[in-house]
Amino acid sequence: AGFGFLDGGIIGGPPYPGRPSPRIYLSGPGAEALTAINPTLDIRLLGDEIGAASALKMCFATMTKGVQALAIQSFVTAELEGVGPALKAEMSGALGPLMQSMAGSLPGMPPKAYRWVGEMEEIAKTYGDAGLTPKTFEGAAEIYRFIESTPLGKEVVENRTMGTDLDDLVTRLADALRERRA
Repeated sequence: AGFGFLDGGIIGGPPYPGRPSPRIYLSGPGAEALTAINPTLDIRLLGDEIGAASALKMCFATMTKGVQALAIQSFVTAELEGVGPALKAEMSGALGPLMQSMAGSLPGMPPKAYRWVGEMEEIAKTYGDAGLTPKTFEGAAEIYRFIESTPLGKEVVENRTMGTDLDDLVTRLADALRERRA
């Protein structure tokens, strides 16, 4: 149709006073023209290739939301197998910063799980298109679908009462799985 377009990806939380602006990655011909629109936005250019900004977004989300899906799977399975405390102790000793990060981030995830299903599917497609298996992130999408289906996934971010710490979150998800299997 003769219209130009750009590729973009946003990394970071929503704008909030006292918090750094999310990074807006752009790629495609003419992307540099958008940097002048609003000098307070953190716009980062990735060249003229359409798809570069989206690829960066998918690869970064792998290391944030994808790792959270793996952590949920690990912690809930450990809980179901009766080794939850041992896993948390081992993680705290061997992988302390990762354990601390997961303990801080996982409890905030359930009300957002419904949004993360589609993102995991997009990551799966990105990896499939690159020639790698999409199955890991198809599985991550299933984890988030499960969480979305639980009472934890039905809560609203601003009005959380359940699963607000890692232990309660894992216990509630394990209980939901037990109920599903019964």
